[in-house]
Amino acid sequence: MSTGRKRKSNACNGSAQCAEADRELSQVASKKTFVHRCRFVDWVPESIDAMTCNFDGNKLAVARSDGTIEVWQMHSDTKWEIDSIIAGSKDCQITSMWWSTQHQRRLFVTSLNGTLWEVDVSLLLRKRIVDSNGGPIWCSGFNETKQQLAIGCEDGRVRLFSIADDDLHFYKGFVSTSKRIVSLSWHIEKNLIYTGSEDGIIYRWNATTGRNESRITLDTVANNHSVVWSLLVLQDDTLVSGDSFGNLCFWDGETGTLLQKFTHLTADILTLCTDSKNSVLYASGVDAQVAEYRSVTDASDKCLADRRSWKYSYSNRAHSHDVRALAIAPIKSADEKHFGRLFSGGLDTQLISYRINTFHTHRPWKMPSMPYRGTFALSSEKRILLMQKARSLDLWQLSATASAPEVGALQETLALQLNISGNSNVTCSSISSDGQYIACATVDDIKLFRLPHNGQYSPEKIVLSDVIARNGARALAFSPDSMRLVVATTSAFQLHVVDLKRLEIVQSYFIEEEDVVIQMFKVSNDAQWLAVLDTHNRLTVLNLDTMQLHCQLSLSHEKMTNFGFNPPGSLLMVTVASDSLVVYDLESKSLSDWSRSNVRQLEASEFRAKLRHLKGVALRPNQPNTAYLYSQSSLAKIDMSTTGNGNKQAKKFIKNGKENIEEDPSFCTTINQFRPVAYAEFLTSKELVVVETPWLKYKCTEILIGYVCYQHYRMPNGMLSRSTIEEHLSQRLPSEYRITTDTIDYINECVTEFVRITAEEANRLAELGASKEQFRVQESHLITAANNLALHTLLPDVESQRQTNRQIQNTKRKRDRAKMSGSEELIVEQKKLFELASNKAKSEGWQ
Repeated sequence: MSTGRKRKSNACNGSAQCAEADRELSQVASKKTFVHRCRFVDWVPESIDAMTCNFDGNKLAVARSDGTIEVWQMHSDTKWEIDSIIAGSKDCQITSMWWSTQHQRRLFVTSLNGTLWEVDVSLLLRKRIVDSNGGPIWCSGFNETKQQLAIGCEDGRVRLFSIADDDLHFYKGFVSTSKRIVSLSWHIEKNLIYTGSEDGIIYRWNATTGRNESRITLDTVANNHSVVWSLLVLQDDTLVSGDSFGNLCFWDGETGTLLQKFTHLTADILTLCTDSKNSVLYASGVDAQVAEYRSVTDASDKCLADRRSWKYSYSNRAHSHDVRALAIAPIKSADEKHFGRLFSGGLDTQLISYRINTFHTHRPWKMPSMPYRGTFALSSEKRILLMQKARSLDLWQLSATASAPEVGALQETLALQLNISGNSNVTCSSISSDGQYIACATVDDIKLFRLPHNGQYSPEKIVLSDVIARNGARALAFSPDSMRLVVATTSAFQLHVVDLKRLEIVQSYFIEEEDVVIQMFKVSNDAQWLAVLDTHNRLTVLNLDTMQLHCQLSLSHEKMTNFGFNPPGSLLMVTVASDSLVVYDLESKSLSDWSRSNVRQLEASEFRAKLRHLKGVALRPNQPNTAYLYSQSSLAKIDMSTTGNGNKQAKKFIKNGKENIEEDPSFCTTINQFRPVAYAEFLTSKELVVVETPWLKYKCTEILIGYVCYQHYRMPNGMLSRSTIEEHLSQRLPSEYRITTDTIDYINECVTEFVRITAEEANRLAELGASKEQFRVQESHLITAANNLALHTLLPDVESQRQTNRQIQNTKRKRDRAKMSGSEELIVEQKKLFELASNKAKSEGWQ
């Protein structure tokens, strides 16, 4: 537990514009509304270690490095959203996952802590945790027909586990190879298992007898064994291996004969995947590019007459670091609109999607990684912003608007960092409106803390009874009067209301359904209603005082993502996965009149395009007919007192160094100056808290710096001086970032890598279009290279920066010329410019 850190912006010099602060004051709408622009949160997503798709191809399970499993749901071919989260635990790095095709609620997971377990995707819980008895599990294979799971362990043994009869238990163990098994693939029809070890040997096992039938030894380089990081066996018994030297090899599984070898990847190949028909194969790893290989028919080659031949097709480099996982959503038909998708993820934390049939012509699509729902909470009376992390809680003290100067320095204080003990990650948290109580929970227990009234952040732990705390919680919320705590248990659809003075359960509500759990709930401002969203996409509205059912609302064609009550508590505003809004009238227990009359406007493509990846809704306390929807890219003010078809954009201007917004009255007004928005909520009727996650901008800045530096400095080896990097960082990063030596070294690596891949692509394009042996890389080649490398979104920022550089240079030239007098001085200056241009051309190799 630590306290006292401050984040402070730069003060203004006289009447000049202020530097960008952690929290900026803005005016929203005609009435003055202060916006706490919170960019100081240090949220960073975890890297991706494993992925798998279900049999239907509409769900994707993604394992992060902290053990958390994200379940992504497909809403359309290009729209995937996180549907649910299974919290991870300490020291639990997941290595592989397999989704049962017969029972799609069963997901099997292996990890480096030596355990494998089953996840119930419907109940969002781990169960049947089993130890491997062989140390860390590095790889696994799944045989749905035999109802068995094979794992490769640290001790060099393959172990089979049975998943039959809704169970998970040890079945059989193979003979040890004495070397760590790092890759494994199972041929289902022949019941053969292939394993790859760290000493460069591939073993073929009979899964029925457990005996080793043959082995393949890979070549060594300078007496160094290659590590067989990845294996994949195809239906025709062709074995594909990826090793630590970047070799992709195709072998005859029966004889161990090398059929083909590709060297397009220059570093360790960590992952392989293929479609259900084995017509296309993808490989990736430390090289960071995803390479595609397609099967072809080659009747002229007698060696390959009875099996497929493979050709290199194309590569996409959408990642900046190692790719650790690939997965394919199964192809269901030959229809071009549903031809399957490839997903990739790794150290750079980004989840990338590709259409298989247009892999070589269409750009990859980056699926946004944002803080999970429930990451942030607000105490309006104490002005505290709570941020939930995997193993801790951060409490930020927001500045009072009365104490903030009109133009000057603003500061936010990290008042408390509360570390949570235990092995499981935090699943949910909340802070009371008066700031007196903090609650958090894991899947194992619930913890409650009291903050003293003396202004000191020294939390006191409150001991809860086993009846309240022993089962953990999936969601928590305090009543607006800070007198009650509502708890949603992890076991089933069960709610408890805890009296905070007596620390007793005073009310309970539960539904006896086996496969439904609570995802989130909210309490109305008047503490009358409690709305609960479950995994069956139902909204259950309860009376909080009596815990009696008031109504149950559902949408058959839309997935509900978030909701909120308007201030009187008469309307329930629900955001849905299609980036739209649905409003329910709680008195009539149906859609409100406004929602019915604006169906066309709410479902219009123009409205949804402005709010892509809609996250939630913020409601102003004194305006019952106004809602602010927030998405990754913008805020939108919805005026429910207006019925119309106009969507307008807010006008922005700068006055006295302060950002202001002037909104036009309309059905929907978008505000695009805040991005990427992770959370928005009203602190008071005149104060809005907007949390942005600058990490996403920081990742773009890394690449942007490399691109601009390459254009501006033309460094021959791609290396930049430390002072140059620090200068660019200070210009482009928010002032709260502390530029350390590690940061400069990391950026230099990014710059070097970016310059390398961009220069290689630009040189290739220039060479293809050149008629002579000598050629020169033009600006158009660099722009085309950026498009080919899926970096087209950065081009507007790059062009803006280049225009700024030109303006600075032109201004400097004019000032220099103004200092000269007479034609002789102009001629001398001109000669100097010609001399500099000549030297530069010679240094670039021009004659």
